[in-house]
Amino acid sequence: RNHEAYLKTNHTFHVFIQELTGNRVLNDVINGLRQKILLYRQRQLYQPERFDQSIQEHRNLLGAFRTRDPESAESLMKHHLLMQRKALVSLYTNEEGEEAGKAAP
Repeated sequence: RNHEAYLKTNHTFHVFIQELTGNRVLNDVINGLRQKILLYRQRQLYQPERFDQSIQEHRNLLGAFRTRDPESAESLMKHHLLMQRKALVSLYTNEEGEEAGKAAP
């Protein structure tokens, strides 16, 4: 697995989708959030199941774009965001627990 290549491709993929919206305010919000969670996004890709899931989710989204199926694309995007959120929360929660364990006497 080439995580560096994936991160670059992933960034390009998400920027492409953002630009399709034509919504500058939304893009600014997303870019701000992306910078804040970048480290966690990179770390969560080292969870083998999430790396593979993310690739499949992107493939499914591309399929919906190719077939011009907006309902499917919307549903798939919501699912992708939910799965990403779960992965990030899990990673953050695990790291917080590890830090608390280190601080305990």
